Amino acid sequence: MNKEYIIPSKEDPIFRAYCSDFGFIEHDFYKRWEVKTDEHWVVGSTFAINLTDAIVRLHEFIKSYKSEYRNSKTKYEIIMFCGELDKYGYTKETKVYSITQFNAKKYRLI
Repeated sequence: MNKEYIIPSKEDPIFRAYCSDFGFIEHDFYKRWEVKTDEHWVVGSTFAINLTDAIVRLHEFIKSYKSEYRNSKTKYEIIMFCGELDKYGYTKETKVYSITQFNAKKYRLI
């Protein structure tokens, strides 16, 4: 097993965070992940290795995110990846958490 990369699986999924303003939040990632098959080799950034940490880190990001593009409709998501790829080599991911800028203010997260 390569210590440089995390190998996501159903037992040990990884979590990625997404912002509708610019895409995946990768400037503050935990560690790189990789999936190798006979046909594909895919790597990416890990935001967290458990859902609790992912939510906490996302809320911290929302508090610190200052952008001229941010508005009440800005949406943030946490996506779980269990290491499965489709036949084209794209990751099969599941959205497990989402919140808008409006709701973050409403629930006093920021």
